[in-house]
Formats: sequence, C-alpha cells, structure tokens
Amino acid sequence: MNIKIEKKDLVALITKAGRGAAHNSAIPQLQVLYMEAANGKLVARATNMEFGIKTSTSELQFDEEGKVLVNAKYFENFVKSLPAGVISLEVKDNKLQVKYARSKANLNLLEGSDYPDWPECQKEVITIPGNLLRKGISAVLPAVAKNHFRMVFTGVLMDIKADKTIWVGSDTHRLAIIETEGGGNPQQLIIPLKTAEELLRVVDDEDVVVYTSGNNLLFKTGETEIFSRIINGQYPDVNAVISKDFVSECSVNTETFRQSIARILTLPPSEGKIQSAHLTLNGALEVSAVSDAVGEIKDIIEIKKTGQDLEIYFNANYLIDALKGMPEQTKISFAGTCSPALFAGDDGFRLVLVPLIR
Repeated sequence: MNIKIEKKDLVALITKAGRGAAHNSAIPQLQVLYMEAANGKLVARATNMEFGIKTSTSELQFDEEGKVLVNAKYFENFVKSLPAGVISLEVKDNKLQVKYARSKANLNLLEGSDYPDWPECQKEVITIPGNLLRKGISAVLPAVAKNHFRMVFTGVLMDIKADKTIWVGSDTHRLAIIETEGGGNPQQLIIPLKTAEELLRVVDDEDVVVYTSGNNLLFKTGETEIFSRIINGQYPDVNAVISKDFVSECSVNTETFRQSIARILTLPPSEGKIQSAHLTLNGALEVSAVSDAVGEIKDIIEIKKTGQDLEIYFNANYLIDALKGMPEQTKISFAGTCSPALFAGDDGFRLVLVPLIR
C-alpha cells in the first residue's frame, strides 16, 4: 500500500468504519480496522462478528494497492491528532509508515490471516428512502429495552408488508408503533439496538437497500454498508396489546404537556421510588407530583375530553419520551386506571404505556 489522502477524508472514513470494532474485547482481532487500497478507492471496515461497518472513499490516486490491519481505536485517535493536510500511508518493513508534514510515524501492523471476511448477503428484502428508515427507527427506538431476558425486546421490529413497513419497539412497559410508506418482500426482521442506533448516524436521505442471508442482515446506502446479526425469535402480536375499549379520551397540546412533565422531572424522586406523574382527568388535565425532599408541583392544562373522569400514574421519564415523538396535538385514550393507555398523533405514531399501580 502506498497512498496519499487528505486528513479530513481519512478521519471521516476510519471514524465511521471504526465504530464496528469491539474496543473493549479481549480478542485482538475484534479490535481491528481493516483498510484496503484497491480499484481506485480506500475501503475501511471493522466488525465484532455481531455487527460491522464498511465504507470507502471516493476515487483516489495512489501508487500501490494493498491492505493493512491496525488497532481501530488507536489509529483513529492518532490520525485525529495530526495536522490538517495530506497524509501519506505506506507499508514498509511490515510497518505502516504514516507521513504528515515533515514528520512520520511507523505503526505496528496486525496479523490478518484469520480476520473475518465481510458477509455476502444476496437476497434483497426492501429498498427504502433513508428519511423513511430514520423516521421509523427514531420514533420507536426510545421504547426498546437496553437489556431484557427476551432478546426480541432488545431490537427494533421491522415488519415489512407488500405496501408499507411497520416499525415497533417495546420494553414490555411501553410499546411504540409507526408505519411508513413503501413495502417489499413481506417478512419480519428484528434489528439489534446497536445496529438501529448506527443506522440513525449513518443514513441520510439516500435510498437504503436491505439484504438478508440466513441470520445475517445488510444495509447498503451509497458507499457504506452496515452488517448485523438478526435477533431470532417471534415478536408478540402488537395488536393484541392495544385496547379497543376506552372509557375516556382527551386531546392535549403536546408541547404544553411536555413542559409540564419536564417540570415534574426537576423534582428528586422520593427514596426508592420512580419519579411518577399523577394525571387527574376531569374538566381539565391536572399533572402533579410530590417529592418528600422538595415539595409538590401541580399543573392545570386545558384539554378537549370525552368520557369519564379518572386518575392514573405514569413513569414520568416514559411519558416525556412518548411526547418527543408526537406532533402538535396528542390524543390520549384511557382504558382505565390500571390498564395501558394509548398515546397517538395524527402522523400515525402510537405509543402504548403501562401505568404505575399505586
């Protein structure tokens, strides 16, 4: 390998690809960044075997093709510390010689005989505009469980229909659902949380093509590919969770409600308790909370209401997460004091929230 590349272009390349490496793994091969100069481009990729990112530069002029393996975290930190300008990368005496301005460094290379190949996924599932993929994932991601004994709840369900795609996230205390236009080969895919988070970082408005092969999943957009394992398992029927028998409904201004919950969250919770929001539904919506250490907050919000009066408690953090995804108005449907409530916006976003029992 013997190439020259602008620092900003190299930093963009290795920062994006390097997120696929397992920086804290005890296995050295999983901490590696693979770089290959070939066919007029510099390609970089990294994988921890469960997840990986591959990306490449635009056309480059270079003197010699080749490939190298370096420690992903160290190489990224080192390159970011270099001065702006052209950087030269050349393999000499089994070292990666990095030249910058009038200086240079010789970095150790890693053995690559057992470095994993990039997975081949040939079966196309769906082509979806990047803005719709981001809309679906970002709407339901807050509801996905960080840890759960049932692995299906640690990922985003991508339920592909012939004419639409349904996105679902749940940690069993809340369930978020949104539909986006555009369908494909009907099937359900459960995307791991980390993969979903990386898709939000990488994907722009350009189309994303999704491929599968066995237990592998590949998202391709522009010069970037994201590889992931699929979470195996049957996702529960989300329609069974949504009640159809509501005793009360109201419509509330989303921002006004969000600001009220934000004030509730300024109170320190009472010892050993979750910070809860107490909603009282009568002629208005009363939002209140009590802190043993600080005091009490009680807000009155004007609403449009039908049905009976009731009182209900929710986890305040879950409530504010729900309202982040809502449009200007939020419709709340209550099935009772102890039953899940449905929060819905006119853009199709819905969130089912299980109340706290007092």
